[in-house]
This record gives sequence, C-alpha cells and structure tokens, in this order.
Amino acid sequence: MDVATTVQIVTAASNIIFTGVVGIGFEADYARLPMIDVVVRNVGGGAARDIEFEFSSPMMSSTGFVLSDLNYFRAGMNFLGAGAKVRSFWDTFGDLVPTLWQSGPERGIAVTVRYLDLASASYEDVWTIIPLLYEGETITGYKGMNDLVEMAERISDNVEALTRSQSATSRDERREA
Repeated sequence: MDVATTVQIVTAASNIIFTGVVGIGFEADYARLPMIDVVVRNVGGGAARDIEFEFSSPMMSSTGFVLSDLNYFRAGMNFLGAGAKVRSFWDTFGDLVPTLWQSGPERGIAVTVRYLDLASASYEDVWTIIPLLYEGETITGYKGMNDLVEMAERISDNVEALTRSQSATSRDERREA
C-alpha cells in the first residue's frame, strides 16, 4: 500500500471518528413523564460548529409558545461538543397531541440542521419529529421522590393512629378486668 492510499484511509477514518452529527428530536424522560422535551444532541464523535436550524412548520406548545423561535434555533448555535445536548421543555404529551392535530403537522415537523465540523467540512441532515406516532399510548407520570415521601408520611400516620387505637383498647380491657 502506497503513502497516498494510507493517507486516504486515515483521513476517511478520522472523518468518521471526529465529525459531529447534530440531531434533533423529542424525548420523553421516564423520570419526567408525561413531560416531553425537544433535544438537540451531537451524536457524532467530534464537535460541530456554526449550527443552523430550519423548521418546516412552527414547533408550538399547547400554551401557544413557539419553541422553534427560541434564540438557539433562530440564531443558531456556535458550538456543540461530542455527546453534548441542549434540552428544552416542550409540553406534556396529553396537551401536545390536540395542539399538533389542530396546527396540522400530523406528518411531523421536518427540521433541517446545517453545521460544520472543526475542519470546516459542511453537513446537512433532515430530522423529522413525529410525536403523534405515540398517540394512544399509555403515558403516565413517574412516581418520584415526592410521591414516595407522601406515602411514607401516610403510612406513619396510619401506624400512629393504629397504635393509639390499640392503646385505648388495652386500657379499656384493663379497666373491665
């Protein structure tokens, strides 16, 4: 193998390893269900810079807030390191579904993402966000720490009431004896 071929192989391998791949999608974190977030994530092995977003239609919440108007979507992002992500709350799933049906993007919202790697090579990917695919799924809230604390307090109150009740019954039985 000659030097030119070796350089081409090494260059191709480094492009795979060191190129950022910026994706956008929605995410339902099981610890936060039924809340839905929109997440911009660099899933590639390298950094991405000069990131631009173009939405096929506005990404709107049930309150009328337009997420696609957030500054980092409108103005773009300067840099996103490998593995880095930016997360923004979108809506609760139950409230989002009627909003999506009402606003029309039942086929999803296409987001074109343009960016450069650190060597100034340009990339363009189109990601389609389709939350309506999950319509009809049972999505319930996660029983978190607050729920656990409330349950422990209820158990404690019940045990205390039961202890008082048994104490009173014991005193009454002693009096009768």
